[in-house]
Amino acid sequence: MFLEAIQGGSSYAPLAEAKGRAMMAAEFPPSFPLSLAVKDIRLVQEAAADYDLLLPLAGTMAQQFGRAIQLGHGDDDLAAVYYAVSGNKAL
Repeated sequence: MFLEAIQGGSSYAPLAEAKGRAMMAAEFPPSFPLSLAVKDIRLVQEAAADYDLLLPLAGTMAQQFGRAIQLGHGDDDLAAVYYAVSGNKAL
C-alpha cells in the first residue's frame, strides 16, 4: 500500500520502490550491506555529537539496523532492516 500511495507523487523515489519490492519478496541481495549502513550511521552520530546536535532518527536507525544484524542480516542489503521492525526473524 505504501508503494501505491507514493507512486506518481512528490514522495516517490526509485530507491523506495526497489527496497520496498525487496522487502515484499524477502530477497535482500546486498547492494549496500547493513553492516556498512550501521557503521555510517554511527559516524553520523559521532559527528553530530561533536557539534551538540540531536539526531534522534539516527539513533533509531542505528538501533533497528543493529537489531537486524543481531538477527543475522549484517551481510544482507540494508532493506533487511525489515526483519528488525516487522518482528519476523526468518533468514
